[in-house]
Amino acid sequence: MGTMTVMVTRVYANGNMWIEGQKLLSVSQGEEYVRVSGLVRPDDIGPGNSVNSNRIAQANVTYTGAGDIANATKQGWYGQAVNVLSPL
Repeated sequence: MGTMTVMVTRVYANGNMWIEGQKLLSVSQGEEYVRVSGLVRPDDIGPGNSVNSNRIAQANVTYTGAGDIANATKQGWYGQAVNVLSPL
């Protein structure tokens, strides 16, 4: 289990909040980022001003990286060409 800090970037008239944040993870072969955004209700904010991820509506979680690990997972030119010609 991990935690990350987010910021409230918008407060709606009904009190709901749009949150956004990112966390940098440094690994031996590069850097990886976890980004999260979504809608949080005031009732879902718990002790310590925290929110469980399963309480974030319209959650958008992305994971990107740079370095050897990220490069190793990228599809090569042949695989990209096959996907363009036959996307199924």
